[in-house]
Amino acid sequence: MGSKILSVGEALRVGWEGLKRHFWLYFFFIVLFFAVNVGISYFIPCDPALVGAQQAAGMGAGCVVSTILSWLVNIFFLIGLINVSLKITRGEKPNFGDFFTKFGTCIKMIGAYIIYLIIVAVGLLLLVFPGVIWAVKFSLFPYMVVDKGAGWIESLKLSSRATDGAKWDLFAWYFVTIIVYMAGLFALGVGLFAAIPIVWIGMAFIYQKLIGEKS
Repeated sequence: MGSKILSVGEALRVGWEGLKRHFWLYFFFIVLFFAVNVGISYFIPCDPALVGAQQAAGMGAGCVVSTILSWLVNIFFLIGLINVSLKITRGEKPNFGDFFTKFGTCIKMIGAYIIYLIIVAVGLLLLVFPGVIWAVKFSLFPYMVVDKGAGWIESLKLSSRATDGAKWDLFAWYFVTIIVYMAGLFALGVGLFAAIPIVWIGMAFIYQKLIGEKS
């Protein structure tokens, strides 16, 4: 199969254009996400420094609950970002409710995510390099779950097929997204309100290109 050429610059441009048109849509969703996570940390504290000595001794169960809830919130956040970003790159006009319309895929996402983490962990144990390759190879599984309704294994297979011939281009994209996120953090964290939409809209554009769909 021929190599699939991806343009990191083009993806960033699409992300930037999407950000300018839909900044406030992402802004309120990101604020909601952080507020929920802060609320979980506040009501179910997992840091001994935040509670008294007596309470700290029995924090084990609370930490487990807090971790699970935070992970679920992250899954919901991921699903919402993917759904809205795909609508934008497909020329549709999303609304705030679109962040929540695909939550029915949560179980599939959790199952696929666990399998993905196991695959990457095994690869990292095999001299690291296989783990990096497999991480990129199967990285489109969340999009397959949200967009195609694919199951645990099917989403990973579809990702493997879509990324065939494009792994190095994808690796370059993921490297650039780290730089974008770091720039957002250095901008007193406020820059994340721009970095997150740019990265996710750009990634939606790349996903569409890899599955052969025009954006």
